[in-house]
Amino acid sequence: MSARRLRQTDLARWSGVSRSFVQSVLRAERDGSLFMFLELSRGLGVDDACDLLREVLDRRDALRAARTLRAK
Repeated sequence: MSARRLRQTDLARWSGVSRSFVQSVLRAERDGSLFMFLELSRGLGVDDACDLLREVLDRRDALRAARTLRAK
C-alpha cells in the first residue's frame, strides 16, 4: 500500500471490503479467505496475487511472534 501511496479506505473501496476488515488483516487480528485476498490484490493492482498472500502471511507471522515475545 505504501509503495502505491494507497490509503486503507481506498483499498477497501476498490476491493469491495470494509475498511475495518483491511485494518484487522493488517494488524494480523483476522485471517481472510482466499477470495478476499484476490479482491485485495485486485484493489492493489497486484499482478500476482500469490505475492500479496506471501507478504500478508509473513507480516502476520512476524506480528504474532512479537506478541508472543511480549506476553512472556
